[in-house]
Amino acid sequence: MFVLGALFLFVGRVAAQVPLYLVDSETSAASVDFRFSGTRSFSDDRLHGQMATKTPGFWDKVLFWRNRAYPFDPVELQKDVVRLRRFYNRNGFLYPEIDYTGSVLDTSKNVIDVILDINEGPPLIIQDVGYYAPDGDYAVSQFPGDRRRDWDNFSNEIAIRIGDRYSEFQRISIQSKVLNWLQENGYAFARVEASAVVDSLYNVADVRFVVDAGPLTVVDTIAVQGNELVAAKVVRREVPFRVGQPYSRSRLIRGQEEIFGLNLFRVVLADVPEQPRDSSVTVRYRVRESKFKIVSGQAGYSLVQGAGFEAGWQNRNLFGGARNISIGLTSNTGIGARRTGNNLTPWSLAAKVSVSQPYFLTRRTSAVVAPFISFERDPRLRESDRFYGMNRREVGLESTLVYQFARLRTITGRYVFNRTLDITQPIDDDPSVLRDPYTKSIVSLTGNLGRTNDLLKPTSGFEVQPFFEVGSGAIGSEIEYVKFGSSVTAYLPLSDKLNITTRVFAGRAEPLGRSERILAGASGTLDSLKFENRFDNVFLEAGGANDVRGWAESFLGAKLPRPSLSSDGSVSGYVYEPVGGKAKWTASVTLLYPFPWLGSQWRLATFVDAGQLSAEEVELPDGSITFRDDGKIDFARWRVGVGSGVRYATPFGFVRLDVGYKVNPSENDLRDPQDAFEGIDNPRNLRRFRVHLSLSQTF
Repeated sequence: MFVLGALFLFVGRVAAQVPLYLVDSETSAASVDFRFSGTRSFSDDRLHGQMATKTPGFWDKVLFWRNRAYPFDPVELQKDVVRLRRFYNRNGFLYPEIDYTGSVLDTSKNVIDVILDINEGPPLIIQDVGYYAPDGDYAVSQFPGDRRRDWDNFSNEIAIRIGDRYSEFQRISIQSKVLNWLQENGYAFARVEASAVVDSLYNVADVRFVVDAGPLTVVDTIAVQGNELVAAKVVRREVPFRVGQPYSRSRLIRGQEEIFGLNLFRVVLADVPEQPRDSSVTVRYRVRESKFKIVSGQAGYSLVQGAGFEAGWQNRNLFGGARNISIGLTSNTGIGARRTGNNLTPWSLAAKVSVSQPYFLTRRTSAVVAPFISFERDPRLRESDRFYGMNRREVGLESTLVYQFARLRTITGRYVFNRTLDITQPIDDDPSVLRDPYTKSIVSLTGNLGRTNDLLKPTSGFEVQPFFEVGSGAIGSEIEYVKFGSSVTAYLPLSDKLNITTRVFAGRAEPLGRSERILAGASGTLDSLKFENRFDNVFLEAGGANDVRGWAESFLGAKLPRPSLSSDGSVSGYVYEPVGGKAKWTASVTLLYPFPWLGSQWRLATFVDAGQLSAEEVELPDGSITFRDDGKIDFARWRVGVGSGVRYATPFGFVRLDVGYKVNPSENDLRDPQDAFEGIDNPRNLRRFRVHLSLSQTF
């Protein structure tokens, strides 16, 4: 039983619509609701966040067999009332009235519905705001020349407006902004104090900030502490300022981020230690080294590629200098993947040795060299009789330069040289294996640009991701082309709970020289087929969870129905082979909004996607179908998908489940590959729907 005094106190405070004296140690809290008389300034979520009394959530009701109990404690409820009053006091309401006299006890189930009645009362209004120097003069008197003008502009931008509701959070926020501005503009020893004089009779407050800027400072020492195996000069070279330059807090913190980005330290702290308050300043970075040699493993799953894993070993301080060497093995097994178009599921196995050097010529540039070998079962290629259906092997070297101008905002140059072998069955009845070895020499440039409020789960801002790549015989490539394009994504907050994400992509891939002539049939059918396979990863494709939903990955656009051959050359079934296109555009609009009864990490989504590839089907006089790709976009042939989905926020981004619906599918979108190959018109409307699931990471 509860303490008798507490029970009497509770019963005394709760008027009896029901016999609340029957509350005992077995009573559970069923719900906590709020009723307001007058104004309402805060959401239920914020108020629940101030309380210790907990009640069943959505999943407790769905997973009812767990029978999780939420004991009710009347003493804790009284403490919750005190917490709520203090919360309202901090947010500018001096006299809130809060009671729980409307709470209801269900004696048959021994559960209580707690109902809190809240009258916020009149808000505390800001009457005056002032910034003063320690000597009582106005704060602006401390700043010379241009800094006086800069201070005026800054203080006007952040000023609390007279007539606004006062809150402690607002006062502390302004105090923090002023201190940050001073430290950003060279005042390393600045101090800011804030106070509020409250007239409780008239519900007004005068807010006062005392600004002690101190002397302008320059950096005279960059101290490094705690390093053992990593040289201090390796740490200092990541700092974006040098001795003799003006102090800046943002650059101090950016140095902390850059040092932590070396992946050599478990802890990196940046501060200004105790020292005389004069025109020079010592800044300090304290570090704690992590283990340099580590073994790692990850696993993930998607409907497109199935289960995947990654395993690796790395030494993050090879020969000193923060060099990183890693040996990795990655595979997408195809296990659990959907067989799109009746094709075999994708499979890949790759091994790579990667050596990276940070601070390559400049602090913001890093270099990576990585030899690799990979084996792949690509559903877009014809079948092979090799192990696990492997139809492509690549051996090569990848060299990369990365210039990072902001956190996760980069420009990347890459050169890849490899020897590729495609192994497939031929198009005719000859069961012999078709081998096509060739060399790829590719130069590419990509960018990750933009500005968002959150790098993993943005709700406002924009991102631009342009790309350009070229393969040329002049640099030893047997596949020649130029490919370029860009995606632009905008995140637009409509309110605290509603967000719109829009995405537009446009790109083009153009074969060049000998590749263009052979693809056009200048060297016969067999060579044309070989080069068609070579361009599977070059021509643009559309469809999938991150593109136009409702269509499978790569399957929006023209597709070739063809027989699937077994190792002896016999027909084992029929599949679709996506044709791709020289030109592509897509656009998407997604509305995100709260999932009722669930927490803020859950979101619902409604979307409209559209897109088109330039390749199209052409019917010949004999009734057969061929494909034409003049690289032109005809908006009359665009495809549209609509649907809804669920998002769950994790520390690594969203887990997404979407159901897409094809609004205007092509004939082959709704037909089985064998029906399409044999010319049978037998549409299946269930093919209009597509489920897209992205869970954790695939490789």
